[in-house]
Order: sequence, then structure tokens, then C-alpha cells
Amino acid sequence: MNNTKLQSIIESILFVSHKPLSLNEIKKIIGEKKDNIKIALDQLKESYKKENKGIVILENNQNYQFASNPQNAKAIKSFLKKEVNKEMTPASLETLSIVAYRGPIEKQELEEIRGVNCSIILCFTNKIFILNAIINALSP
Repeated sequence: MNNTKLQSIIESILFVSHKPLSLNEIKKIIGEKKDNIKIALDQLKESYKKENKGIVILENNQNYQFASNPQNAKAIKSFLKKEVNKEMTPASLETLSIVAYRGPIEKQELEEIRGVNCSIILCFTNKIFILNAIINALSP
């Protein structure tokens, strides 16, 4: 496989991955030699760095993932604050009320109480809590 194609595949995999990926994981997915993958990753990292992109490839203990460029932290923080401050829907408030009243509760129990699927609401609620944690971490 040529290097350009390999870089493209690695970029796509890192983009859709919800967690950092090790060289071994990428190797298993692509079926390419570890050395070739490492070279392609290093070239990708350098390319993103050199062109001062909004996205960077982070490496930690030979695990790789996409992240936003730390130089853009102020803009990201502003965006996240706006996302978190959106009003919650009545369904979200009802779900949170149940969780607050009952304490730790399984999704299935919550759905039995509400009588509807709560997947989207729980996903949205988790997103808000995660965004709040990120904002707090970015705050001086």
C-alpha cells in the first residue's frame, strides 16, 4: 500500500474512533507493517503541526487520537459554554428528575418509569455533563 493511501486510511480510522488507538490496534485493522504505520503517523502528525490545523494528532504511550489544537482553547471553551447553556427539553428535565429522586438507576428502569426509550435523552444529558467537565478543566 502506498504511503498516501495508508495516511488516508489512518486519518479515517482515527476520526471515527471514540478512543485512542495503539499501533497494534491500527495494524490489526489495516493489516500493514507496524513500521509503515508509524512512519505514516509521524508524517501525518508533522503535516497537521506544520500547517497549523485546527486538529492535531496526539500521541501518548504509543496511542494515537485526534484532538482539537490547544491553541484554539479559548474559542472551543466559548463554543462549549454555548452548547451547555442550551435549554433542556421537558423530557430531559423529567429524566433528570427521576435520576435525582431515585439515585443511581439503570436505563431499563428509567424507561419503565417513563414508558419510552431514553437513549437519546441520556446521550444528550451525558454530553452536557461531559461538556461541563471540559469547561471546568479549561477554566483557570
